[in-house]
Amino acid sequence: MVALVALVVLLSGPKPEDSLDHARAAYLQRDQANFDRYVDVSSVLSDGVDQIAGVIMQQNNTGGLARVAIAAAVPALKGIYLPSASRAIDQFIISGVLPQDPQSSSSDPATALIASYVSAVLRKVAGSALSYQGVESELISNGTATLAVRVATPLSSQPMVLKVKMQKASGHWRVVAIEDLAGLLRELGQFSAPGAASSGPALAAPAAVSPDAAVRAPPAPKPDDDDPIGQGGFITPATP
Repeated sequence: MVALVALVVLLSGPKPEDSLDHARAAYLQRDQANFDRYVDVSSVLSDGVDQIAGVIMQQNNTGGLARVAIAAAVPALKGIYLPSASRAIDQFIISGVLPQDPQSSSSDPATALIASYVSAVLRKVAGSALSYQGVESELISNGTATLAVRVATPLSSQPMVLKVKMQKASGHWRVVAIEDLAGLLRELGQFSAPGAASSGPALAAPAAVSPDAAVRAPPAPKPDDDDPIGQGGFITPATP
C-alpha cells in the first residue's frame, strides 16, 4: 500500500499551484533566476501588449486607419520594446526598484502610444500593493492550466480574482499570461470601465513618470523566517 501511494504521488507530477508558490517565494526573496524558471516574463508581456492594444482600440472607439495602424504596430513593438521591458522586470525582481521606463526606439506614433501605455501599466501594477490571498480554483487541460487566484488591493474592500494561465514545462509549470488584464487595470484605476460616461476620451494618455520615482518591491523575508510565503496558502475549491 505504501508503494502504491508513492507511485500515485510520483505519477501525479508537479502541480500548477506548487509552481505558483515557488514563483511567489522567488519574488519575495528577490531570486530572479528562480522567478524566471516559474514565470515566462516575455510571454506574459507579449500577451499583455495584445490585451492593452485591444483596450486602447475598444475604449477609444478606434476605427478605420487608426485601428489598422495600432494592429500593425503591435508586432513591431514586441520586437523592439519587449526585450528591454523584460530586462526591467528582471531588475525589479533583483533590486526591488523598477528602472526608468524602457522606451521604444520607433518613431511610429502608434508604436510609441502602445509603449507608453505598457510602461504606465507596469508601474501601476508594480506599485499597486496587491496581496496574495490564495488559489480559489484551477482547470487543467492538455498541459495548460488556468488558476483563479484571489488578490486583495487597498483600493477595494473585496478581493478580486485573477485568471493566471500556466503551461507545463520540464518538471514544473510556468506562468505565461494573466487573463482579463483590462479588469485588473480597471480595479487599479488605470483604465475607466468600457462605456463609462466621460467628457473626454475614455482612455487618457498616461502621465509621465519621473525616472527618480522608484517603485519598490516588498522587503525580502528575514533569514529566520520559517514561512517565506506568508499568509494566504492555497484554497481547496468547495465541492459542488
